[in-house]
Amino acid sequence: DPYTHMDQLNGRSVLALSGGADPIVDNAAKKMYMEKLSGCAEINSCFQTYPGLCHFVTTNMMGDAVQWINKTI
Repeated sequence: DPYTHMDQLNGRSVLALSGGADPIVDNAAKKMYMEKLSGCAEINSCFQTYPGLCHFVTTNMMGDAVQWINKTI
């Protein structure tokens, strides 16, 4: 359960990109998890939702991920 083992993410970076209309992964649970991560000073986290998208990755999401990685490393 990643929610109870956040201490193992200290010193790491976590990016979550999510479709706002995803019927498979609960956005409320994902948002709650990422908000808890953002409160940890030892974890660099970013959560971005794409309204209207379902459970798939778009080229825009990949571009945003590359930008975030370049900024993070």
